[in-house]
Amino acid sequence: MPTVLKVPLETVHSDLNRLHARIDHTLYGSRYHRRPAMRRTGYIGFIEHQNSNIHVHLAWHVPEDRTNEFSEVVTDEWSAIHAIGTIDVKPVRNEGWANYMIKVANDVVYGDAALFVASTTVAA
Repeated sequence: MPTVLKVPLETVHSDLNRLHARIDHTLYGSRYHRRPAMRRTGYIGFIEHQNSNIHVHLAWHVPEDRTNEFSEVVTDEWSAIHAIGTIDVKPVRNEGWANYMIKVANDVVYGDAALFVASTTVAA
């Protein structure tokens, strides 16, 4: 039986905040935090399977001037934070992702707001 690594939700939230900061720093430089929210990246998503194979489904807003480099940057920055885990980046080309995110929200997040994740730039 495989070993399951239990990761506290606080760690997931912290790691996502760290990932977001590293991505924006790489894409926009050390003054990234001074950029208007819509000129930075941002994400919303849900934590799934917290007791077995914890992972996060995220929808990222990436300004058009950075979409080409985003996939490589997010993969590199995640690897710098954690030696384990993977990133699978897929551009959204249709509305199917929204239906999946809603399914996750209904199945996973209902009743536990700690499973919802969002960057501060999304709220702006």
